Amino acid sequence: AADSAATAAPAGGSKPGGSEIFSRFNSMPCTKMLTLYRNSTFQLAASYPEDAPTPAGTVSKISDFTISGLPLGAKPGDAPPPADAPKYKCKVKVRLDANGILVVESAQAIEEKEVEFWEDAPAAP
Repeated sequence: AADSAATAAPAGGSKPGGSEIFSRFNSMPCTKMLTLYRNSTFQLAASYPEDAPTPAGTVSKISDFTISGLPLGAKPGDAPPPADAPKYKCKVKVRLDANGILVVESAQAIEEKEVEFWEDAPAAP
């Protein structure tokens, strides 16, 4: 399998960043957990790097994955959230299976809340 990289951008076309997730000659099968901070639906784009040794005429784009349905933030079709909206931790599990197929296995949003609690005072003897 050639190199593959994935990028995560908010849905709607913000300029994506990129990271190499599975390198060339990566063992297969292989699962990796990505941690991203998002406040609305977003896309993962998988592609081969520009310098990957692929056959002539090979398209570099592998696939796009839309991560939606998370219980937090805006839904598809909603106006984008304001720039200062809080971002939530999203964990996305991606897998390169034994045949070299890239699969998004799961995605979860994690909302952290501070909880106050009081301990009961010990009973007097």
